[in-house]
Amino acid sequence: MASQTHCPTRLEGKVAVITGSIHGIGLGIARKFATEGASIIVNDQGEYDGERVVDELDSDALYVEADVRDPAQIKELVATAVDDFGHIDVLVNNVGDGRNGPPDEVTLDDWEFTMETTLRSQWLCTKYAMEHMPRGGSIINISSANASAASPGFFPYNVAKAGVNGLTRALAIELGPLDIRVNAIEPGMIEVDNPDLSRAELEQDQKIDLS
Repeated sequence: MASQTHCPTRLEGKVAVITGSIHGIGLGIARKFATEGASIIVNDQGEYDGERVVDELDSDALYVEADVRDPAQIKELVATAVDDFGHIDVLVNNVGDGRNGPPDEVTLDDWEFTMETTLRSQWLCTKYAMEHMPRGGSIINISSANASAASPGFFPYNVAKAGVNGLTRALAIELGPLDIRVNAIEPGMIEVDNPDLSRAELEQDQKIDLS
């Protein structure tokens, strides 16, 4: 396999907001962007130690606690990013979660939680961030292999991630004339460290992240 390369100045001067970037895929993206020179807005809803991630990144980074299911908190996330960095060049809509099961067992609350967290949040983050994006901006939506190849027992999540792909196509059409790119990535099953465990436990325990 070819070795991974990076350019420390490729994203120099760029500002990236990465939702759900305390652990898992989001943290991996934040780390990569930092090695490329971007300024990073690290985000999560407050269950984990965001300042630890900021200290780890070799970059100009800021932690903003916000639950992206809440429009008011999304607005505050965007406003804080703009106040500190002036604009947003890249938005990575990474947050995703699901309360899953077969369709006859999933409750309305399960459905609404999954759609608000995994699908609606990506639209709202884009809605509030795009007005602060210069031409040449980029929006990256984290979808899932489940969007194209649904897994049994993940009913709302399968639907929400398929919706992310449709959202991405619709946004690409709408934002293209503004010279803002919109793309989706479909990762499969990813092994990630569990942030709730101690460092010693992390060496022994891993979990599967479907984000």
